[in-house]
Amino acid sequence: MSYRHLRLGSSLSSITVSSNGDTLAVSSPLDHRTNLWNLRDWSRKPEQMNVSEIVWSPDGRYYATSNSDQTLVIRDSDTQALIQTLDMEQGRNIVWSHDSQLIAAVTSFTSISIWRIGVEHPIATFHDSQNSLVYALAWSNDDSILVSGGQGGRIEIWEVKPHLNEPINWLDSEPLVNEIGVRHDARVLISKISCASTRPLCAASMSNGVVIFDPRTAQVKGYLIGYDIAFSTDGSTLAVAVENANIVLWDARNIDTEPGS
Repeated sequence: MSYRHLRLGSSLSSITVSSNGDTLAVSSPLDHRTNLWNLRDWSRKPEQMNVSEIVWSPDGRYYATSNSDQTLVIRDSDTQALIQTLDMEQGRNIVWSHDSQLIAAVTSFTSISIWRIGVEHPIATFHDSQNSLVYALAWSNDDSILVSGGQGGRIEIWEVKPHLNEPINWLDSEPLVNEIGVRHDARVLISKISCASTRPLCAASMSNGVVIFDPRTAQVKGYLIGYDIAFSTDGSTLAVAVENANIVLWDARNIDTEPGS
């Protein structure tokens, strides 16, 4: 097995690989610096300064960064040429639509904005209905719906339309807590949301449980024990992190069955 040792000179907070597998990005939390390497020849690309988060588009053509100067910057993955600079109060939790044409981010503590590539101003801005901090975002499989969640413990479902003041649907935490078995005096929050790319199915992790639901109808499909989640690229498998450093793989096509092997 061959390997490559990269010296960074400082601590790191995240490692990500572009969707096409060509570029490695390593971010440092101390100096807000991101180093990029071409994985085909291990050449080093110019580093990105004042970056707190970097997220690749699904088609691998672009990457977006949230920056300390309150901007969200979109660049070409191959050339690093600037595509677009978007102003926002606070940028985090960047998520690309599956077709790589829309990008959403938490732009203040309780607000979410959506931009279309090449359009300067947001095509939609949503505000958490409970005025709670937003921690998690995810796109439905057809990119028509954005799902959000956070400190309030409510999963909110937004249709991608301008001037939408209320979510079109939501899942409240109380019935979810009853099913999952979280202590009623525990603080309930939505920490992560993941949606399958090929069918209308999403999962949200909250406290010590995971709820599976249809983003179109908010219908609950099932409950799992766990605290972190991720769908496979083809949407057929849901990985759930559970206690004792174990990962359970579920057949997402039939979430009520036994875990897959």
